[in-house]
Amino acid sequence: PGILSMQVSEEESSIIWMEALEDRIVQHFSVPRILVEQITTAEQREYLLEELLSAKRLLVVQVMHGLGNRLRVLASAMAFAKNTHRILVVVWQKDRHIQATYSDLFDSIAQFTV
Repeated sequence: PGILSMQVSEEESSIIWMEALEDRIVQHFSVPRILVEQITTAEQREYLLEELLSAKRLLVVQVMHGLGNRLRVLASAMAFAKNTHRILVVVWQKDRHIQATYSDLFDSIAQFTV
C-alpha cells in the first residue's frame, strides 16, 4: 500500500493491493487462482503469503457445501496436516448450502488458520 494510497482512493488502493497479493501467491507459489479468489480479505491473503514465504509446508483446503461435508473434509485435512507436519490453512466461505462462517459456528482453535 504505502505510496499507492496517496495516489488513488482508499477503495481503489485496497482493490489493487488484493489483486497484487493474489498475483504473487498464484505466480510464485502455484496456488490455484480460484482458491486465492475465495480468500476475501487482505489480512488473510497477507497471512498466506507470509506463510508461503517462510518456506513452511502448508496444506490449503477449501471446505464446501453442507456442514457435514465441511467437517469431514476438515477432519481429514487436520489428520493429514498433523501426520505430514504441515500448517493447515482452511478456506471456509459462505455458500447456498450454509450461510455461516467458521467463527459463526465454532470457537477458533490453534491447530489451523481459517
